[in-house]
Amino acid sequence: MAVISLVGRLGADPALKFFESGSSVCEFRVGDINKRGEESPTNWFNCKLWGKRAQLFADSVKKGQRIQLWGEVCTEEWIDKVSGEKADKQVIVVANFNYIEKAPEGSWGNNQSSSGSTLTEDIPF
Repeated sequence: MAVISLVGRLGADPALKFFESGSSVCEFRVGDINKRGEESPTNWFNCKLWGKRAQLFADSVKKGQRIQLWGEVCTEEWIDKVSGEKADKQVIVVANFNYIEKAPEGSWGNNQSSSGSTLTEDIPF
């Protein structure tokens, strides 16, 4: 198991999906905060957050917001529908996160402090 800690910015608003079973998943991408100079490209990480916290996360963050997250690096595999070949990608399955910046105006988390606050401190799951 590979564990990762990451600070970065959301590349787009998170996408929330619901399943017939009632569970939900929030998918999003985080770009690392580039400290290597402007010449270096941004590294993008595909992330997933499951369950009730996925819904809360999707409602409380917006594109461009800085977050910190911890999770497990997993490999997703599938068969490409066009080529019929096996494909895979690395995904961070998020276990916990902090707000680094105040949430954008009008979102659920807009009363969070700029120093960050873990969701688990606010909501007992």
